[in-house]
Amino acid sequence: MRRVLSMSASVVMMGIMMLTGADVQQDQEQIQQIEIVQEAAVEPLVIDAPEGEVIARTHIVHVFTQEDADMIKRVAMAEAGNEGADGLWMVASVIVNRVNDPSSDFPDTVYGVIHQKNAFATVTNGAYDKVTAISDECEEAFARIEAGDICPEIIAFEGTKSNVLDKWFMEAFTYRHHKFYTKK
Repeated sequence: MRRVLSMSASVVMMGIMMLTGADVQQDQEQIQQIEIVQEAAVEPLVIDAPEGEVIARTHIVHVFTQEDADMIKRVAMAEAGNEGADGLWMVASVIVNRVNDPSSDFPDTVYGVIHQKNAFATVTNGAYDKVTAISDECEEAFARIEAGDICPEIIAFEGTKSNVLDKWFMEAFTYRHHKFYTKK
């Protein structure tokens, strides 16, 4: 039997959920209720499952506090405010990728990542503290992040005229005035 089930979540999660036996109908109803309560980005999994068995797969769905959202937007505006929604989205992606990085290279909170020593020039030089307005493009970029659309693997960036990060990271691509990096 071929089944498709997608699942939404209101917390950060990743994994596979397997429902079996007599509770399948009740569990399916609960999943439908969850989807109604909180829509989120999901990746449906289509599989061949034996009768009476349903498998659902979710991917990471980000839920940020208002404080986290404000910090991410302020860094994005300070670092790439003149690079359009895509530039802002890439900077925000770097922050989220650092928070999600399983190594001990980066803190696991938005605050920790943003305030890590020498992590973002605009935090060090005070430009971050001076951001007072968030553009519509920045709101659009952050909405993509919240929906789970995160530029994969980019973990750092710097201006195109700098080569400081080359010794620690591998250059992935350049977008307007920034070079973006992945881990080596």
